[in-house]
Amino acid sequence: MTEQAQTKPAKTSLLAKLKGLSKKAKIITASAVVVVLGVGGTTAYALYNSPEAVLGQAIGSLFGEKNPSYELDLDLNTGTISGNANIVIATGDGNALVDSTVTANFLGNNLGANLKVVTDKDGNLFVKLSDFTTLADFLVNAGQLPGSVATTLQQVLDANWIQVTSSEIDALTNDSTCIQDQLSDETYAKAAGKQVTDLLRSNFFVVIKKELPQEDGNRVFEIGLSAEKLQDFLKGLKDTDFYGDLQSCYPTLEITNSQINDITQESLDGTGDVTPVYTVYADAFSHKMTKFTVVAEDTNNSLKLTFTPTGDKSSTVEVPQDSISFTELSTLLIGGTN
Repeated sequence: MTEQAQTKPAKTSLLAKLKGLSKKAKIITASAVVVVLGVGGTTAYALYNSPEAVLGQAIGSLFGEKNPSYELDLDLNTGTISGNANIVIATGDGNALVDSTVTANFLGNNLGANLKVVTDKDGNLFVKLSDFTTLADFLVNAGQLPGSVATTLQQVLDANWIQVTSSEIDALTNDSTCIQDQLSDETYAKAAGKQVTDLLRSNFFVVIKKELPQEDGNRVFEIGLSAEKLQDFLKGLKDTDFYGDLQSCYPTLEITNSQINDITQESLDGTGDVTPVYTVYADAFSHKMTKFTVVAEDTNNSLKLTFTPTGDKSSTVEVPQDSISFTELSTLLIGGTN
C-alpha cells in the first residue's frame, strides 16, 4: 500500500483570524477584550488600593529609607502638669541626631530645656544640655540645687558638648554589645530581618477598625491590634534564631508564655474612661505613611502623640568637632563651685 504524504495545514496567525471575522464579530471581540482588560485592571487597582494593602505599604515605607528621619510631638495636659515635647530624629552616614525640646508648666511654674544627643559611626556619644534656666531656677527655689552649682552648670553645659566614648559606654553597660556586633554582620542582619519580616507578614497583628474620610490627600485609618495575631507573632518570635541570640546577650530580656497568654483583646482595646485612638495617615498616591497619631483624653486629662516621617535629613546630622570629656566636665564643675 502506497503511503500518501500528508500535508499539515498552514498555521493562521491570530491577526489573520481576526481579519477574517465579520464586522459584527470584530466589534464583539474588541468589546470583550476591553471588558477583560478593564476588569483585570480595575481588580488589580482595587487590590492595590484596598485598605489593608495601603496600611501594609504605609508601615513598610518606614523601613525603606536609606537615611530615615522622624519627628515626634507630644502634648500632655493633666491636673498637675501641661506641656509639649518635640523630638527630632535624623540619621546619616552611620551617625544619628536626637534633638529634644521640652516646655511645661508644673504647678504654675514654667519649665523648659533642650537636649541634643549625637552618636557617631564609631559608637561615641555626644550630649549637650542647654536652655534650662527655668528648670535650674525651679530646682534652686525648691531647695534641690544650690544657686552657685546651678550657675556653674548653666555656664559649663550651655557652652560645651560632653563626649562619652564607646569604651566608656561599654564599661557602663557591662560591654553588652554582642547583639550589635552580630547585627553589624550584613549576612546575619539580612537573615535575622527576613525571619522577623516573614513572621510579621504571616501574623500581621495591626488591624483596621475603620477608614475615615481623606484629609489633605491622605487615606486615614483608625487602627487597633489583634490579640490572636499578636500572640502568634510573639510565640513565633521566640522560635527565631534572632530572639535566641538576643536573649543570650541579654538574659533578663525574656518574653514568657504567661505574658503572651495574658494578652487579651480587651486589654489591647483599652478599658476604663480613657481609650487611646490610633490613627495612620497614608499618602493616597504613594501609600507612604505621612503621619501616625495617638490620642487619649477624658474630661480632665489629654494626651496626643504625633509621629511624622520627615524623609532624608542626613544633612542636619553633624558630629561635634569640639567636646569635653567626663573628666574635663568634672574639673570645670568643681572649679566653678569653689
